[in-house]
Amino acid sequence: MGVLLKLSCSLNNSLKKQRVYFTCPKTFVTTKVLKILYEEGFLSSVVYEKGEFKVLLKYKHSVCMIKGFKLITKRYKYKFCRLDHLKSIRDNKILIVSTSSGLYTNSEAILRGLGGVVICEINCI
Repeated sequence: MGVLLKLSCSLNNSLKKQRVYFTCPKTFVTTKVLKILYEEGFLSSVVYEKGEFKVLLKYKHSVCMIKGFKLITKRYKYKFCRLDHLKSIRDNKILIVSTSSGLYTNSEAILRGLGGVVICEINCI
């Protein structure tokens, strides 16, 4: 979870300071989370350099596509989410859920009929 905390802090700091990119260490979990963010259209590119990722945020009309990134699961505090609760999430929020089959967004987990542990919440425009 410490790696996800670093990812969350780096992303939120770059959002506050309106930076174009940030860096984070390469691990299995950060690779999966960044892949999901890229596929959902929040990141322009993810480049691996010298043991870490250099991540370019995506902007549309000088506004970042991500409004906020909140880490939900913390050390020894897990938030489990059943399938029926995932269906009630609003459109401007995306959850990344750890299921028995891997990491998915809330919409992908609904399609697969899975619940799981909520890792983080992304507020988007």
